[in-house]
Parts: sequence; structure tokens; C-alpha cells
Amino acid sequence: MVALCYDNIDYISLHRYYGRPSGGTGDFLAQTMDMDDFIRSVIALCDAVKGKRHARKSIHLSFDEWNVCYHSGEEDNGKKPERWGRAPAIVEDVYNFEDALLTGSILITFLRHADRVKIACLAQLVNVIAPILTRDGGGCWAQNTYYPFQHMSRYARGTSLLAAVDSPCYDCKDYEKVPYLDAAATSRRILPWILTFTAWARCA
Repeated sequence: MVALCYDNIDYISLHRYYGRPSGGTGDFLAQTMDMDDFIRSVIALCDAVKGKRHARKSIHLSFDEWNVCYHSGEEDNGKKPERWGRAPAIVEDVYNFEDALLTGSILITFLRHADRVKIACLAQLVNVIAPILTRDGGGCWAQNTYYPFQHMSRYARGTSLLAAVDSPCYDCKDYEKVPYLDAAATSRRILPWILTFTAWARCA
């Protein structure tokens, strides 16, 4: 399909959702290894077609949907909206610190592949598996998964750098040699004589 469409497309749309594996925190946070493998495999496929066609352009990646989603499954069983009634509150996950770490690690993975991942859209932003929740009658608040976005938006500007990380590793159910430290870095020139560097890291 990529070979047939190559001249007419600029992006490939990708989706990825992460739930709770059967293991502990190490298994949960290691899911970013899956994200990294996914990105690398799609890039390799696109570049193989590019090489075969001797094409000049590279196809970029767009994560049209991604998120952490697993908390509210049992609670939502049996909930059905009334005909022409108000929609019930469904899939309103309440996130914990592990979820914030995984969210931050996914953002680091996107930043590390910024040369090819040009678009990454969280699904969704308010109430449904979202970093922001609202209450009936007014009022809203940010969940802990909001803050990795806040810091990434504030500091991850400019040029994405390829960070060289030397970290101890651990093995888990699905992956071997998972680094305890996951990092990305950016640089930004504010004025001709001021160059700032920002490093992002998560520790499993």
C-alpha cells in the first residue's frame, strides 16, 4: 500500500493506546519500548519503499491518537445513554503517578523521533481519558497527566537533540535491557548570543 501511494502521501497515520500489563511498575513503564519499536519499524518500512523507488521525499509519521487507557473499563460496564438524554460519564479515567510517568516517557519518545514524528495528538483532552476533568455545574481541574504536557510545551522548543544516555537496565516480562533512565534534549537560541539547552528524563 505504501509503495502504491508513496507519491501522493506525506504522512502515515498511527494509533497507540497503552493499558495495564500484568506485571508491576517496571512492566508498565517499559511500554515506551513498544512505542519506540513501533516508530522505528514504520520508519524502516517507509524508507525501504523510498530507497526502492529512489524517491527524494521522506514520509513522516502522524500519531492521530495515543493515550494511556485502562482504569474505567469495569466501572463503565452496563452504562447506556438514554435515548435523546444526556450522555453518561464514561471512560473518565482518574490517573495516578505511574500514568504521568508513562505519559512523560511517551512524549520523550516523540521528541526523540522529532525528525519523523511531526504530529502527535492525545486522545482526548477533556473528561474522556483526559488530562483535564470537569464537574457538573462548572469547575475543572488538571490531572497529573496534564503536567508532562505543560512542561513539554514550555521547555521542549527549538531543535530536538539526540541524547546519548548511559544508564543501568532491567528486564521485565515483555522486554529486556529496559533503561532506567529515558531522556531527550532540545536546544533553542533566544538571542544571537544566548543558546539554551533543556534535558528531559524519566527514571523507572
